[in-house]
Amino acid sequence: MPKETRRKFIRDAGLSAGALALGPLFRANRASANGWMGKVFQVDETRGVLSDGGFGGLDDLFSLMGRHGLHFYQTNSSGPISGPDGIIGRQDVVLLKVNSQWDDRGMTNCDMVRGLVQRIVEHPDGFDGEIVFVDNVQFKAVSDCFGWQTHTNSESRSLNYRDIIEDFSSQGYKISGYDWRTSNWRSGGLDVVTDPDDHFTDTYYHDPDNLSEHYPRFTTEHGTRVNFRHGIWTGSEYDNSRLKLINLPMLKDHQYKTMITACLKNYMGVIAPSYGDPWKIEYHDNFQYKVGKMVGGTRFPDLNILDATWVITKDGPEGYATNAVEVGTLIAGVDPVAVDYHAGKHVLFPLSSNNRHHPDNSNNLHTCLTSALTDLRSAGYEVMPSLEDSSYTLLTNQTLDVGMWRLY
Repeated sequence: MPKETRRKFIRDAGLSAGALALGPLFRANRASANGWMGKVFQVDETRGVLSDGGFGGLDDLFSLMGRHGLHFYQTNSSGPISGPDGIIGRQDVVLLKVNSQWDDRGMTNCDMVRGLVQRIVEHPDGFDGEIVFVDNVQFKAVSDCFGWQTHTNSESRSLNYRDIIEDFSSQGYKISGYDWRTSNWRSGGLDVVTDPDDHFTDTYYHDPDNLSEHYPRFTTEHGTRVNFRHGIWTGSEYDNSRLKLINLPMLKDHQYKTMITACLKNYMGVIAPSYGDPWKIEYHDNFQYKVGKMVGGTRFPDLNILDATWVITKDGPEGYATNAVEVGTLIAGVDPVAVDYHAGKHVLFPLSSNNRHHPDNSNNLHTCLTSALTDLRSAGYEVMPSLEDSSYTLLTNQTLDVGMWRLY
């Protein structure tokens, strides 16, 4: 796996410190066509909260991607962080799929997420789109999964997603959160139905022909009608080009089924929970076999950003700080299989020494990744061809140093 040091990256790119503050990303469908599958980007020793509201590690990650021609902003003109092949257009509806089921160190880093929102609204053409925090926290008995009042995964230990939503909303941006929990778990939650979308009722759709897995259809606080699979309803048709999905999991141990929480496991917060569902799908019992169909049959992410600023090494998916290691790493890629394979093998396993985190072993993680790889490739997605280091390329800003990690 070829690596690229931060010093060499800066020298070869000819970037100033200011230019390093931002950088490009990519759209999954375009990246697939241009050979970006199997690329994993990693930034270590992440810088934290910046004075302009950004997150230094995220900016460095964008810059690393920019070095390789991947653009964050979708614009007609080309620049270091923008171009026609960019991911975020000025009028896009951007879904941020966070981990919000658990508090403490078990949720996606709130400072990093705030930095992402900051960069989205700084679109060079002026952001006139919408941002929606989304998750399905299933059985978790919390009134607002975006507004945890206990300790959060942030420098202040109190910043939550609701704070971010309210802050940017007060600045005039269209930003909100949507809790996808079903009526089984939340009063007024979504029912799972087989009816066609009436473009009004918020529901989960179950496809009786099994052409897709369950997915949500909902209206945002700002009146935008979203079909997770087909895009934005314009009143006469779906516009799939303006709906973007950024998958934002955090890396942690998971004691059940997948053995780790990362990009693929984050889709358990997309589909409808299936305890006792009438169609006998039983997602929870068969997740390691179904996850590829969940991703490929609903909506493939435009980008995965895996938060490993803090990593939960045991007793997951809960996020107790006593089980957290401060790693200071962000990992990204279009290919969720490659990101998960790399993160389990080369980030989580060296910390935990737990064989269930090593994807080359005969375990549920290996089963999950193999199943996802097979199903996604069958669906036409160019994910890594096999589960081995030689099947993906790691691009990083520096050499990993286990000695920098601190256990709390």
